Amino acid sequence: MHHYIIDNYLIDHVIKHKIVLKNEKKLNFFISDDQLNQIILEIANKNNLSISEFRRFLIKSGISYDTYRTQLRNYLFMTEVCKMAVRSRVNILQNEVESMTNKIIFAKSSNSKEFHLSHIVIPIVDKPSQYKINKAKELAILIMSASNQKEDFSQLAKKYSTKDNILYSHNFFWIKNKELSPIVAEYLTEAQKGSIIGPIYLERGFHIFKVNDIRSKEQKMVLPITEVYASHIVISTSGSKNNDNEKAYYKLRNIAQNIKSGNISFSAAAKQISTDVCSAHQGGDLGWNKLNTFNPIFRGLLLSLKDGELSEPIYFSNGWHLIKLHNKRKVYQLRAQEKEHAYRLLYKRKLSEALKQLIKKQRSSVYVKIIDNN
Repeated sequence: MHHYIIDNYLIDHVIKHKIVLKNEKKLNFFISDDQLNQIILEIANKNNLSISEFRRFLIKSGISYDTYRTQLRNYLFMTEVCKMAVRSRVNILQNEVESMTNKIIFAKSSNSKEFHLSHIVIPIVDKPSQYKINKAKELAILIMSASNQKEDFSQLAKKYSTKDNILYSHNFFWIKNKELSPIVAEYLTEAQKGSIIGPIYLERGFHIFKVNDIRSKEQKMVLPITEVYASHIVISTSGSKNNDNEKAYYKLRNIAQNIKSGNISFSAAAKQISTDVCSAHQGGDLGWNKLNTFNPIFRGLLLSLKDGELSEPIYFSNGWHLIKLHNKRKVYQLRAQEKEHAYRLLYKRKLSEALKQLIKKQRSSVYVKIIDNN
């Protein structure tokens, strides 16, 4: 039984891999040898190895260079399939991002926020009738009304207690949100000093809370940061060959002139000539990024550009770059970081579901024959 499960798991993995590779032509996606060479060069550089040293490392690890290239090409293609699945099948709404951001910020702030609460419990016996539940709720609403008139909670508990129904009252002094019941904690999300919360029906009865005070640990000042929305076209060069550098420079200058004159769009030019495989298929689009994440040369150039302006060709990071700045904006770092985190969580969740549906749909359209030798 266990062998059958493992075998089918492996078969399923192979089927998914073959189905994805089968769709390469349909998706009109291709990684050229030059683009693959550039990616391998960057991988080698990140590991402080030359290409020849990297080849020797692969051989020592029992992998031929050609096999590695094939595996890397397949991996890059499968990654691109994921991106295409996101674009065509995943829809993340702005209100979903905002809602998730608020939840993340609240969860993180729970450690820094403490409450001084007064608390009254209107008890309910085990397995109460609906009539008793309704009567207890009516009493809770009556007490809430009285508490709004600034009556003391302990006095209210005594006032509305009877011989058969004694109400309980006590205080929570500087209790953290995470130390409370999740239901109560959620009610406190928007609470302010003086808020009356309830009635909340929990296992022991109806609960009423009064927020006497709220305090927070000192928070660091949140300063605005600059984000930029840019695109680029890259022509990789060896760096040591002057002829290659000169050709790349003048090619980008010519492209820039054609873009400015309206003969070609920046996006179309990037798709045609850019050697940056990660952005070329997006028309060179880099999206919104924090300015301080860029190379200092790139950063300085972006700061010098106006919205919608093209740069002159500039050399850095093993190639020549033509940059277009679309827009700049100031954002507050804490919310920007949490918003980015929220988007990634939603992206990952919806991507996983979209890929499952994609594979399921593709698998249903192919013929699979499983042979059991037993």
